[in-house]
Amino acid sequence: MAIALKTKDDVRIFLGEQTTWGTALTAASNFNMTTPAFGSELDIDLAALDNDVQIRTPNRSNSGRRTLDRGNIQHDYKGASPKITLSGDAKFNDLAQFLYAVMQNVSEGALTPFEKTFQFPSTQPDFTASAGWFGSVIVEDDSASSVNKLIRDVICRKLTLTCDPTSNQGRLQIAAEMIGRGAPTLNLAQVSGTKAITPQEFYYFHDIKTFEGNANALAPVSIQIEIENNARPISVDIATAGDFRTYALGPYTVKATLRVLYEANARAIQALQGTTIEHPWTIIWGTVGTDGYLSIALRGQPGPALDVNEDEKTIDFNLTGVYNAGALPLIVVMGDAIDRAW
Repeated sequence: MAIALKTKDDVRIFLGEQTTWGTALTAASNFNMTTPAFGSELDIDLAALDNDVQIRTPNRSNSGRRTLDRGNIQHDYKGASPKITLSGDAKFNDLAQFLYAVMQNVSEGALTPFEKTFQFPSTQPDFTASAGWFGSVIVEDDSASSVNKLIRDVICRKLTLTCDPTSNQGRLQIAAEMIGRGAPTLNLAQVSGTKAITPQEFYYFHDIKTFEGNANALAPVSIQIEIENNARPISVDIATAGDFRTYALGPYTVKATLRVLYEANARAIQALQGTTIEHPWTIIWGTVGTDGYLSIALRGQPGPALDVNEDEKTIDFNLTGVYNAGALPLIVVMGDAIDRAW
């Protein structure tokens, strides 16, 4: 018997923005960063895929046996919300979609580099009116269309950004927990539209230009930031049998663990841990007004004080993003030289 082994490297991932709620992109869509599908083939790993098959166990059939009958266990996709976890490098031209998909609020500059400002909305977009960001994910086998999948109306529930010079050669990483709506489309044809992988442009740890806490420069060692909208399916879509209606969002949360060298400025902030004082934290790559600019501004309240990591002479600051008198918990600004008409 011939055995054709497969690995995750045989899978291709396509992510594209939909224009209409409930209407998925197709295998013939253009994944080349142009309208109408602002998307691309991703240089990213498929960490997990759950079709969310619903397993139901109705009352035992009156079969006169003490074992389960086939009819006692039923499978369907009623109310299904497939889950896709993607992980890999945060590239200049891919990151914007993930940020919009999780924060669900953006403003975009009119001129190059089309700077985009992301922040949590005061309420949430009406997805059913095709507001906010939602899209389609295609998981394609290298050759066999019989195992291809398409998931529609996908948003990002949680986005984790990490950057550590000791892993992934110091490139900023993303881990995106995506959720979709309805049964996946199976046996999808191979993607036939224009395909383009975005350039190999990355945010490197050693290219950080600004790293400040409470307006004082700090010496970073590693970064982890978790952005979450806590999306969950609600209601029923009367027009589409078996689907839930939309997503409910909130509470919006941002948490960060920032490891820095244990020097004078770090010790000053350490004295504030465990108090009600919150203050600004800023991380910047690149130059404002240019392609590759990325600014993360967190209004963070320090958590309980931690012991100093004596082996590295470092300390971890565990921060929770908070709103205070008009100051937002998180603002992300980036330029990617792509006019997405957002």
